[in-house]
Amino acid sequence: MRNLLNSYRQQLTNYESVLAYSLLGIVGGLASGLAVLGFELAIGELARVWGVGDGGENFEALPQWALFALPAGGATILGILYSLLKPEDRETGIVHVISRMHSHYGALPLRNALVQFVGGTFALATGQSGGPGGTRCTPGWRCEQPAGPVAEIAQQQPAHIDRLRHCR
Repeated sequence: MRNLLNSYRQQLTNYESVLAYSLLGIVGGLASGLAVLGFELAIGELARVWGVGDGGENFEALPQWALFALPAGGATILGILYSLLKPEDRETGIVHVISRMHSHYGALPLRNALVQFVGGTFALATGQSGGPGGTRCTPGWRCEQPAGPVAEIAQQQPAHIDRLRHCR
């Protein structure tokens, strides 16, 4: 198995190795896709806990008082929890991912991805406005991270492939 991995790593050093990069792309794509599906499922299930039907898409059916209380309470709880985090752990989203790509060879801390996953799930499930792109980007990118260290190419060459395709 070790020889097979070493051979694969060697193939990744050659830019002409289409099959090796294709395999890496498939594994990374599947991992980030599963993260996004898990994110969507978590939002729907948490919203269902608050009484929002249709997988978290039916906020209009809530009583009038809940239309204000749910987002206001969710924002208050998120504000308190985020204030307890270190400033570097609060950095998330597309800008953070792009910044990490340029300055750290694309390495993204697991803590930031977990903060984005949990905070984004809670925010969207409580009715905060937010597009799906930024909230899905950090967990999706982090799921692709293990492929680089396994291949041991992250420190050898800068990321030259558009790895933000799942953030569109």
